[in-house]
Amino acid sequence: MHALTSLATKLFIASPWIAGVFGLAVALLFGYFGVSSWQAMQRMPEQPQSLSLTAAAQAVKAESEDQWVSIGPLIWDCSNIVQEGDRTSAVFSDASRSAIGVAVFSGTRDLSCGDLDPVAATGVLRLMGEGEVARLDDRGFDLARYSPDATRVALCTFCGRGNSRLGVVLSAVMVVIGLSLYPLCLYENRRRARKQRALLGEREPWRQSGGTGKTLL
Repeated sequence: MHALTSLATKLFIASPWIAGVFGLAVALLFGYFGVSSWQAMQRMPEQPQSLSLTAAAQAVKAESEDQWVSIGPLIWDCSNIVQEGDRTSAVFSDASRSAIGVAVFSGTRDLSCGDLDPVAATGVLRLMGEGEVARLDDRGFDLARYSPDATRVALCTFCGRGNSRLGVVLSAVMVVIGLSLYPLCLYENRRRARKQRALLGEREPWRQSGGTGKTLL
């Protein structure tokens, strides 16, 4: 990684226009991400809505967009807790079982059933796509006991208004960095060129005076 960073730095300084193109791409990408995060934050209420799982699933279906909610009471399926990298996913439902959810927790490698709160879970709730539902078995979930007609939803427990705000701030920083790449690399390119000319002048002072460098006898 260090070697790659060093190579990119040398390339950008040697060819500032490449740094400019790359920086513009970074600025556009994070600009889009920042605007999306801002729009998501504006759609969210100041506090998550407190709803039952059934009501929350119906709201997501009716409005066709993600909802920031606090849902409960919940029944956690302790036989369906799956470790996925640095995240843990757990299946939950309620007494009606009209909806089934998969909650994703970040940075919780040792999450157990006893750590799951039956009162409520908070996060951004969304409908699962058909492809995502079809891959649940491959991810290690066993949902054979649940009705195939139950609404499948996913809950991101680390998502919410604060997460969107962080996205806006991060995007703004990256946009500034992206737009700064060209002028910074151009400045460094010219600074190194001046330094190289100065060193050359010290080694061969006759170049500075316009001489031929030859000794006349």
